[in-house]
Amino acid sequence: MKIKSLTQLAIAAAALFGTEAALAKSAINYDYVGIQYFNQDLDDAHCDQDGLDLNGSLAINREFFVRGSYADASGNHGCGSESLNLGVGYRWAFRGNADFYAVVGFDDISPDHGE
Repeated sequence: MKIKSLTQLAIAAAALFGTEAALAKSAINYDYVGIQYFNQDLDDAHCDQDGLDLNGSLAINREFFVRGSYADASGNHGCGSESLNLGVGYRWAFRGNADFYAVVGFDDISPDHGE
């Protein structure tokens, strides 16, 4: 019984450390597309709004990437907003599983003023 438990423990440990080693060797991926639902309660403006945010990033080469997002929110009392974010980034690889990056971007936010 003890030998079976020790064998299972050894297999579990090997799998855990093997997975950790595989993750450490994998590169960070800057290519993605996402969509998010958000809900905001703006007390000062007496506005409850919600909407969708479409965002993504694309690696240009090993160091540079571009990213952007577009969000559209609508709410009660005619309030809401529309925003666009575009940027270009540079990344420095520390290890296979850690990067430092900086992004320079442009934000355009167009609020609806409501009633």
